Amino acid sequence: MHKILCQYSVQIETDAIKARAAHGVEMADYADDNGVSVFTVSFGADPLQHAYNASLARGIGTAYNTPDKNQLTAILSDIAGKIPISIVK
Repeated sequence: MHKILCQYSVQIETDAIKARAAHGVEMADYADDNGVSVFTVSFGADPLQHAYNASLARGIGTAYNTPDKNQLTAILSDIAGKIPISIVK
């Protein structure tokens, strides 16, 4: 019985992760449809997370991957430099 419970629990978690992933893609598409670029940052070394992260970038957005928070300031500075700004009088 314990084995079945574990399999069921893993399936629920897998389904929840897939649902969250699908929602992330849906929201990235919604942003893109409304002229909003999406930049993403993921932490760690998981290649699946990196691929998912890259799948969310939209418009002029870029996906960034970093092993830890130490590069975050540089990444955010790079993102800020890519965002076009217009000053209108």
